[in-house]
Amino acid sequence: MTNAGEEHADASGGWGPQAPAPLQSQGVAPQGYSPLPPGYAPMPPGYGMVPRAAPTGASSWALGFLAFIPFPLVSLLAAAVVMISMYPSARRTGVAVAADNGRLAANWGLTITTYYVLSAIYMPVASMLTSNAPGFFPIGWPVVGYMVLCLLHLIVVIRGTVKARRGEVFRNALGIPFVRRTA
Repeated sequence: MTNAGEEHADASGGWGPQAPAPLQSQGVAPQGYSPLPPGYAPMPPGYGMVPRAAPTGASSWALGFLAFIPFPLVSLLAAAVVMISMYPSARRTGVAVAADNGRLAANWGLTITTYYVLSAIYMPVASMLTSNAPGFFPIGWPVVGYMVLCLLHLIVVIRGTVKARRGEVFRNALGIPFVRRTA
């Protein structure tokens, strides 16, 4: 028998003070604690443990809301990169719904990045080709396209997050399927 302050090897192989036996389930308070108040039953074993919900991939979609941090142009691209980077962890969960939602969110992030890059290429090309054109358009098309892309992104992220929270797979018809389902 060891004294209260003595150290010994515990079950996990580490060293530490000896833990007292669980006496609450027997209705007796451990040393240093007051006894249970009258009228209170002892806690059943495992009480208070909340089971973890099965992953659904909702975080892959919900991280798309990072696009609405008030840093124009940069935040949309950052949200797309984060959505893409969430796919490997969603796939490792082993849950088909989470893996599919992670893959489809990554596809949406890659789609946004593609539109973003094409818009960035179009802007200087349009300005060189139409340097004498008066008015907002043709150079204004990327600006309008960015606004439409932000609105579409908001709708897709809300719908994807809500469906994924329900445990359903959100299949976005606007996303380009860059990442295919693996067997």
